[in-house]
Amino acid sequence: MNRQQLVVVIAAISLVLILFSLPKVLLNKEEKELENSAAFDKEQQKAPKKEHGIVSFKGRDKMKAEVIKDKLLKSDLAQSRILLDSLSSVYNSNGFYDSTAYYYERTLKKYNSTSNVIAIGDATYKAYYFATDDESAAGWALKTQEYYQKALNQDSSLLDIKARMAMTYTKGKNPMKAVLTLREVLDKDPENEQALLNIGLLSVQSGQFEKAVERFKKLLTVNKKNWLGMFYLGIAYNELGKKDLAKDCFTQVKANENEVQIKEAAEQYLKQLSINP
Repeated sequence: MNRQQLVVVIAAISLVLILFSLPKVLLNKEEKELENSAAFDKEQQKAPKKEHGIVSFKGRDKMKAEVIKDKLLKSDLAQSRILLDSLSSVYNSNGFYDSTAYYYERTLKKYNSTSNVIAIGDATYKAYYFATDDESAAGWALKTQEYYQKALNQDSSLLDIKARMAMTYTKGKNPMKAVLTLREVLDKDPENEQALLNIGLLSVQSGQFEKAVERFKKLLTVNKKNWLGMFYLGIAYNELGKKDLAKDCFTQVKANENEVQIKEAAEQYLKQLSINP
């Protein structure tokens, strides 16, 4: 299944779109010697500029956002975290992940605690993940690396953060660093769910579906209720022509997943499998 076909099947689920936009070079070389891998280019770049004060949604959500932004101007840290959470709910439900990231960074960057740095990084990571063009994705990837690295400098045990940061390297000058970083995480914690999920995604993207199955099955032995892992296992089975196994995965996701986008994507796959069993 090519990228365009997958977009049709998944419809609105943007988290799958990013999977099929990753560089093809990543895992094709995974089992080869990596000793000559170049160092990651740390050249600083600014995130793409965009007007964040005005967004295109209308009605009640727009009014909510304006009220929250006004309160942010005169709130303390504790209040700001609550308000930012509310603002992200409004923006993200309308697809404005970049605006969420903008306000998180603007509000929290003066606070240097690990939790605040991670909060900014999480917001910029979502902006990267759901970016609609490569330029924006690359800009938000650099922002994410900046803040996640700050958090890791403060606490190197944050392996989930390192595993998420790894995925942003796919938009950089050395995409193999994504694989290397995930391997570093798994060397320290072979059962790290975020790293197992992400390296499985890279296997799917590079067309190594048998390997992807192994990794997602490993993930599900760690946490049998990781429904996102179950969803991608279904994709891998489907690509291998194992329709019954794929159907079972998507059925479980549909019954148990709370995230609407993932549930709807599983339903779309089940519909496709019912038409072309």
